[in-house]
Amino acid sequence: MPAVSRDQARLEAAVFERLGGTIDYCAHPAGIAHVRPSADHLAVEVDPKLGPEHSLSEHCLQALLPTQHTGSDEDEGREPGGIAGVRLLGIDAAGLHLGLAGTDARVTLTGPVSKQWRTIVTEHRASCHDDDLVPLWDAPALTPLESAYLAADPT
Repeated sequence: MPAVSRDQARLEAAVFERLGGTIDYCAHPAGIAHVRPSADHLAVEVDPKLGPEHSLSEHCLQALLPTQHTGSDEDEGREPGGIAGVRLLGIDAAGLHLGLAGTDARVTLTGPVSKQWRTIVTEHRASCHDDDLVPLWDAPALTPLESAYLAADPT
C-alpha cells in the first residue's frame, strides 16, 4: 500500500491519540475493534461500550469533534475542544465520516448503525449548547479559533 498523505497521517494520528486516552474498560485496546486502512481513507470500528455505563461512540464525538467554549470561565475558550479542523462529513450505512477541513483526509467510524450515529450526534449537539460550547464541526473552513490554535502549535 502506498504511503498516505501528510494530512491523512495527521488525521489518523489525532484520532488514535484521542481515542487511546481512555482508562475505562473496553473489549479491545483503546476501544478499537478493527481498522481497515487504505491509501486515502481509514475505517475504524469502535467497541459499542466504554465500560459498563458509557458509549464509546459518544466518547468519540466528545473527543474528536471540535467545539469552542463561550462561557465566562477565563481558562476556557483559548483552544478548541476536540481536534481542530475535524469536520463531520456525513453519516450513512458505512458509518460516521470525518474529514480534515481543506484537505482530502478521511476517517470513517463504524460500529453503530447510521440511525444510532444520528441520534448520538443530535444528543451531542444539544449537550454542547447546554455546556456553552459552539460546535465547529459543521464550519466549511477552519474557524478563526482553529486557525489561531494551529498557527501557534502546528504539530
